[in-house]
Amino acid sequence: MPSDEEKRSSALVGSRLMLIRKQLGITQEQAAKAAGLTQSAVSEIENGKRAVQVSAAVKLIKLYGVPYEAVFGESCTQPTVQSEQGTLPESFINAAELLFTLITGSGSDELSFVCSQTLSVCLYLVFREIYRQNPHNSEKIFSLSYDEALALGKGYEAPEVMQQLRLCLDSCRADKRRIELPIEKNAALARFIENAEQLLRAGSSLK
Repeated sequence: MPSDEEKRSSALVGSRLMLIRKQLGITQEQAAKAAGLTQSAVSEIENGKRAVQVSAAVKLIKLYGVPYEAVFGESCTQPTVQSEQGTLPESFINAAELLFTLITGSGSDELSFVCSQTLSVCLYLVFREIYRQNPHNSEKIFSLSYDEALALGKGYEAPEVMQQLRLCLDSCRADKRRIELPIEKNAALARFIENAEQLLRAGSSLK
């Protein structure tokens, strides 16, 4: 029979797993299916109704893309993940490296900050345009509506470039049902969206 200390520990780990899952916008059913668990098992773990098995907790931690310390540590930390390098055109990677070299060579921290923030917003606007092509992708992950994001993003985007992107999306043979992210990327996505939308709002307040 579990001791009181073991019960408290299981309850703490379970509550942290539930908090992280909700922050990532993942349902218990989705988490269970992706981690190879039953939904009832995930529910019981989160609510401290069963002793947390390390193997089950590890599956969920890997799925959510958070460090072990965020769940098992003495104090709860914010979810963090390290993004993996995907398959990108070499010209894109080279351009990013050249820009980084150019900025760091300037010796100006302010220039580095402004460039990184501007790029974040531009990437967000492009991401938003592509993400919405799949009707199954949820808009609930954004705190700004699509129209609000475009309105606040004026000045960051080149209208001709965005129009070209929309034409491409309308005419290309891409399977729009596959324009989605695996749920293990949700932590990185949530941080990216939050940062970009904060920048959009901050830029609007300065106008």
